[in-house]
Amino acid sequence: MNDQTPSMERVEQLVERYSALLYRHSYAMLHNEEDARDMVQETFLRYMRACPRLQDADHERAWLLTVAMNLCRNHLRQQKAHATLPLEAVADPISLPEDTPLLDRLSALPDKIKIVLLLHYVEGYKVREIAARLRLTQSTVKMRLQKGRQLLRSTLKEDEL
Repeated sequence: MNDQTPSMERVEQLVERYSALLYRHSYAMLHNEEDARDMVQETFLRYMRACPRLQDADHERAWLLTVAMNLCRNHLRQQKAHATLPLEAVADPISLPEDTPLLDRLSALPDKIKIVLLLHYVEGYKVREIAARLRLTQSTVKMRLQKGRQLLRSTLKEDEL
């Protein structure tokens, strides 16, 4: 590790010279444009932090490629350990067209009423179960359900006018 920080001019030269190469190798490993760009950026950040003393351009190229490939391997390991689905592959059950107006009305209600309505009507919990979950009395849950139904009715009537 070197105590000197590379000049911005030096870093810019490296970015111009090696970005495409590092991107190609990163993309070949990751098969994802955004992840490949992230690995290239992280490689240059690591260079700026480490500020290695390299003998020549061949060593420089080798150092940058090694760092980029190690970052890609680490990224792949992390992805494998924390498997995810692409956002497009996940169905969004809430955004069904027929539910949207009701959900909009529900979201406008006060939280303490909204949560009771959601637990009862959407999740199917009974009054006593909601009371236990929220640490409320059953009569409080019933009152909030009644208040929520009244508020929803009034918004429906306003929309009809």
